[in-house]
Amino acid sequence: MDIYGRYFSARDQNLINAVNNELKNNIIETLVVLFKVGPDQTNRNVYGEVKSTEGKTYYTGVSLYAHITREELESEDAGFGVDRNQNMVFAFLEDDLKSAGFYPEQGDLILFNERYYEMSNISNDKYLLGNQPNKNLSFVINTHYTRLSHINVISRQI
Repeated sequence: MDIYGRYFSARDQNLINAVNNELKNNIIETLVVLFKVGPDQTNRNVYGEVKSTEGKTYYTGVSLYAHITREELESEDAGFGVDRNQNMVFAFLEDDLKSAGFYPEQGDLILFNERYYEMSNISNDKYLLGNQPNKNLSFVINTHYTRLSHINVISRQI
């Protein structure tokens, strides 16, 4: 018996992967750009906090297809201007993230619909048939809308 168990074979895994790829690439077709925080390029103060005048610095983005669940965009007047809030959930296939060489972490950004969303919670415990020895299926990422003033996107140096 292999790692997939008695009633779930490698062929079954390949079928699920093929259906998922067809669905996300040809039917959903929602392309987003993911940005990784550049910790060495981000200026910090004495306490290790990011300088509010400069914001975090990010590497060049990676484009991937995602399944998106969105909440309504809310606007509220904070007395000194309008503040916008929106939470979104992005789901990515683990194989896509591995092939792009991107591992999502808190603080990374997602660009969707000309808006930037900061990753706040990442869940990657979606296993096929509920068993941990089986392959992890996806990453589900909770995000919140972030202001453009907090973002510095830079070219990645390899």
